[in-house]
Amino acid sequence: MKKGFTLVEVVMIVALLIVLATLVLGCARVEQASKSWQSATTGIPRRVELYSFDGKKLKEYDGAQVLLDFNSNHVVILVDNKRVTASNVVVVSEER
Repeated sequence: MKKGFTLVEVVMIVALLIVLATLVLGCARVEQASKSWQSATTGIPRRVELYSFDGKKLKEYDGAQVLLDFNSNHVVILVDNKRVTASNVVVVSEER
């Protein structure tokens, strides 16, 4: 009759626990990476608001596919295949 685990069984159990812990703890990271990739390639549903530096709301864009490209002095917003370029504004982007 068997009284304990063999070394191979212990190593396999420890390896399985490490893999499971990595998967569980890495889910948020994987989800965030997936969202970043989708945001950079196809766009995600967002509401983008543009404000002047004194706090006045200038424009609001809401779309199913919104891409943002920030450059040194302007931002390019692609809203449902319509391109908007804005300079000297504060951009607030909210995912839906």
